[in-house]
Amino acid sequence: MSLPSDGEREALNLDEEPLKDWILKAYHEKALDSEEHARLVDAERLLLSGPNAHYNSARYYFEADPGPRLEAFARQLDEVSENLAADLFEPIELGLKQSEPSLETPEERPRGRASAASATNLSLYIASLAGPIALRAGIDETVACSLLSTVLLAVSRVGITPVREALG
Repeated sequence: MSLPSDGEREALNLDEEPLKDWILKAYHEKALDSEEHARLVDAERLLLSGPNAHYNSARYYFEADPGPRLEAFARQLDEVSENLAADLFEPIELGLKQSEPSLETPEERPRGRASAASATNLSLYIASLAGPIALRAGIDETVACSLLSTVLLAVSRVGITPVREALG
């Protein structure tokens, strides 16, 4: 994964398959566990596929008009659990900042500071972020992984700036 520039439409170059796997896992396994999970998974489906569209990973619904669609997604998340959208975005943004080249050697970096860019396994990285978020929000960890994957997918497709403005 490469670090984005400061431009409005900066994007990440990453393998989206692990992200899609988490999204589909939550959709198939957890969507009907509770009303909250159903609402969260439905918010993801709407963001990715739109109100009347079928799943299309070549171009997601939010890509055509990211600002309003990501803002609607954030509102839906926050209706289920206060500040959930920001809780999902913050560790991803922190990970991207930590992946910037710096003068620190690996030995000088504080312990436990992992980033998406340095993650050898993106799925494992997402899972490592999900536990605290799931605990705070009172949701299943698989659903938290799915939501984190959706946010990272949005960052990958439209860049961090529009996602920060909508969710951060």
